[in-house]
Amino acid sequence: MRHFFFTFSLFLVFQGATAQIVAWHSYKLIDITNNTQTTVTDGMTWDLANGNVLNVKAEGQAGDNIRFTLSNGHIRNTEFSDPYAYPSAGWTPEVSSVSFTVQHWVDGGHDDGTDNFTINFTDSTPAPGGSYWIQSGSDIHYNDGNVGVGTTAPQSKIHIQQNSAEGLRFSRDSHDSYELLLAGTKGLFIKNRTNGTDEMAFDGNGNIGIGTISPDAKLAVKGDIHTQEVRVDLIGAVAPDYVFKEDYELRTLMEVETFIKENGHLPNIPSAYEMEQNGLMLKEMNLKLLEKVEELTLYILNQDKIQRQLENRVRELEKRDRIFMYFCPPKMPTWWNW
Repeated sequence: MRHFFFTFSLFLVFQGATAQIVAWHSYKLIDITNNTQTTVTDGMTWDLANGNVLNVKAEGQAGDNIRFTLSNGHIRNTEFSDPYAYPSAGWTPEVSSVSFTVQHWVDGGHDDGTDNFTINFTDSTPAPGGSYWIQSGSDIHYNDGNVGVGTTAPQSKIHIQQNSAEGLRFSRDSHDSYELLLAGTKGLFIKNRTNGTDEMAFDGNGNIGIGTISPDAKLAVKGDIHTQEVRVDLIGAVAPDYVFKEDYELRTLMEVETFIKENGHLPNIPSAYEMEQNGLMLKEMNLKLLEKVEELTLYILNQDKIQRQLENRVRELEKRDRIFMYFCPPKMPTWWNW
């Protein structure tokens, strides 16, 4: 009697085996549910949605014996008159890639060749509710339509409908856990679930908050900012070069002194109280400070002019004094020569 062994194994790596089916051996994947047969080819894919009660049939010479061995310990010995890996009820495989090794030999232990091939099992069976997830190994994917979480009418590829302050959470081992969620008028924001702080927010007015979920500007930051450069557009603001125009009314230093004594701060500069209450508008404040720098420049230039005039006046007086002394030398009193 001729004998051969058929070894069926799940996720088993066979050392020295080459994935192939030799020409004189053939195999059928039997769909018991629909009573169909499919010729096995290496690397083929079978969708369990088309039938999930299966069997494997080895085709060979009449009278051969067959042994099916599974990696989970199941062993089945048959003759070629019943060359199936399982009894007639078949088996239902899981979504996975199943590797087969088929070893053939005849009476006396003569080796008649070894075959290796793989069948990939997937499952596109509709999930409850009518959505179609396809699993392949440890992966799962969705080929068409939208995915809804908390809604039966998703309007985009992933649509999350919240009825409470819960959203999409991202976690990693012992690191902080973050959640992306919607919360009433706060809009969309990111919350640190580890320490409970609100990290970032996008409100309904197009404002972004970092460190705050109530931004009052296009970008509101509660905390430090580290950057290499900040560019500010004037957009209607006027650079204070008007200070250098002839019609500019520059206060006298006495007027500035009087204003400081009465108000406690420079003209056109907010007081300390105003700054504490309203904060600082950087563009506005920088322009005002530049205005003061330009005014100081005018004061310095004016003082330089006065100083040069005084120096010239002193030199003129010294010159006149020398001339006078030359022509009118002082007379010494008579007692000077005693």
